[in-house]
Amino acid sequence: MSHSSDESSASNASSVSTVQVIERRHIMAGIIEHMEPFDKSCDQWTLYIELFEHYFLANDIQAAKNVSVLLSVVVPKTYGLLRSLVAPGKPGAKTYEQIVTVLQTHFSLQQAAGQLHEFYTAHRQNQGEGQTVAQYVAVLKRLSEHCEFRDYLEDALRDRFVCGLKTKELTFQKAVEHAVLAETAAWDVQQLSSFLKVNAVFSQSEKCRCCEKANHTDDDCWYKDCECHQCGRKGNESEGMKSDSDSDLGLYAMSQKVKYSHVSVMPSVNGKKIEMEFDSGAAVPLIPWEMFKRKLRKCPLQPTEIMLKTYTGEPLAPEGVIKMQVELNKQRAVLPLYVVKVDAPPLFGREWLRAIKLNWRDLKTVQAIEPKQTDSLETVLKRHSAVFSYKLGIMKGVKARLTLRPKSVPKFCPPRNVPYALQPRVETELKCLTEVGVISPVAHSDWATPVVPVNKKDGTVRLCGDCKVTLNPALCIKKYPIPCIEDLFASLAGGQRFSKLNLSNAYLQMEVEESSKKLLTISMRNEGAGMTSGE
Repeated sequence: MSHSSDESSASNASSVSTVQVIERRHIMAGIIEHMEPFDKSCDQWTLYIELFEHYFLANDIQAAKNVSVLLSVVVPKTYGLLRSLVAPGKPGAKTYEQIVTVLQTHFSLQQAAGQLHEFYTAHRQNQGEGQTVAQYVAVLKRLSEHCEFRDYLEDALRDRFVCGLKTKELTFQKAVEHAVLAETAAWDVQQLSSFLKVNAVFSQSEKCRCCEKANHTDDDCWYKDCECHQCGRKGNESEGMKSDSDSDLGLYAMSQKVKYSHVSVMPSVNGKKIEMEFDSGAAVPLIPWEMFKRKLRKCPLQPTEIMLKTYTGEPLAPEGVIKMQVELNKQRAVLPLYVVKVDAPPLFGREWLRAIKLNWRDLKTVQAIEPKQTDSLETVLKRHSAVFSYKLGIMKGVKARLTLRPKSVPKFCPPRNVPYALQPRVETELKCLTEVGVISPVAHSDWATPVVPVNKKDGTVRLCGDCKVTLNPALCIKKYPIPCIEDLFASLAGGQRFSKLNLSNAYLQMEVEESSKKLLTISMRNEGAGMTSGE
């Protein structure tokens, strides 16, 4: 009994020990299996080894097994890389410290080489063809993400941006001028802001009912005898009327019974003399687009949200604004100049008067411009009665000529049957074409094309010759590629006004040369008719 009991106790102890070993192996296996394998494409080798050593401690893995456990969790690519690095030896023959050091050295060199490549790519990046400045800046910022510039990032971006700009005309002198202009403009904006704040307090006083100004009374207002271009009443200048938008600036020129010659000033704009018409009714200075391209095209055009109004109340959106160095009467300032697409002289507006003072003794008159009277629709129709007449027109200077292929054989196709319901309308159309001279009857012809009647929306019919069965195969055709709709739309880019013209019977307006008329003969029931214009 004692011997049997000892055997039973030993058996139980052995079973418990076996279960503990199995459970421990399962725990270790579960932990190691859930450990993320290391890929050689990752550059976080040092971090990975630190985590791996914590796994060693957590699972009580003996130091002698460190190499085997490490090699069992790396992916095949990393193991192949390690074999190449320790060749001709084997990874299993190396110590744990040697394997960690070899891979650490390799990945450090690889990371340094990648960083050097990113640094090299960023410092060779120039502004591309057709690439805007904003796009160029975005590319530079993206390339600098992996360069580890740290505190040097702003300086590096500045150096590469200046060196990579595509502008070849930028010199040291011009760069200094731009910097001075920017500094002067900032100072002027500060001064202007102070002026506007003071003016806002002044504007709270009682205003003139004619022009909404606060520096005079109604009886002394210059606009009291003027007619408003918006409402037509006297003494109600357009500026005094309520505007839908506070950002709209007026460009007014009032009409009076007496006309005066205009007053011109000759300021120096960026070193160039430009004759400008002084207009106290213009809120801002203006320069037409064509003059801008001719004299100031090198100046950068900046966007603006200002909306202008003409003296007739029509909105006018500027193409942009340019900052100019303006000099007049020994006065100098950096001022804005708005570019507009209008056919008018440049205007010296009120905004410049705040910085450039004029000698008012020499400016005794102000030009008064009468708004151009728009012709009525009836006047336009009478003036161009030939264009808007309901009679069939004739294209001048052009006649159609048909050229046959060599050895072409004439083809006569008999007329086709016309439905009884369409016969009266077909007869009416034939009579109309004969009366206006489009067709004329002939006794015989070698060529004849059958007619296909097509119903129109107004209840009449259009007679179309089916030339594809007779004449078309025998003609020498000049093939012209039909343009794509995208190309047609591109040619309209920049247009402001578009018209839709519908020519009545357009194909019948082109005459045909005498030698080609017989080729266009159409065959009708009981008679033939020779067409004198192509259809």
